[in-house]
Amino acid sequence: MARLARLFAPSIPQYVVQHAAEGRLMCTDAADYAFLLEVLGAASRQYGLALHGYVLLPDELRLLATPTEAGSLAGAMQQVGRRYVPHANARDERTGTLWRGRFRSTLIDPAVYLLPVMHHIERRPVAAGIVKESADWRWSSLAHHAGRQSDPIVVDHAA
Repeated sequence: MARLARLFAPSIPQYVVQHAAEGRLMCTDAADYAFLLEVLGAASRQYGLALHGYVLLPDELRLLATPTEAGSLAGAMQQVGRRYVPHANARDERTGTLWRGRFRSTLIDPAVYLLPVMHHIERRPVAAGIVKESADWRWSSLAHHAGRQSDPIVVDHAA
């Protein structure tokens, strides 16, 4: 059966979720998180994906992003896979995919859902039981949105 085409609407943000495969960890240490952020930033710039918010967890990646063209999101996520998966496989002495299937994405109405989705994304470390306070997790866009530090990969949404 053929895959369904991904939805695209110009200038409409999308909530994106990518999980690591069962039993795999996407990131295991600060070097992994830093490299994944570097890869994500480069892919976003290369493919015209405005990244508004993100969180990196040991086994998942969540983004709020606006693609500028129909292939921006898919191209950026493919580039992340091409550059980051070999890193994780070398680290784990494995081969094959790191991901549990394709990434999931949902169009959101920025007037209604931009801030709630951003809050949901940046609270994931608390919901996952990794930290007690969202501000204690450094691998998210929260510090940028709280005004504590500028994050070069974050592009603020007009809303």
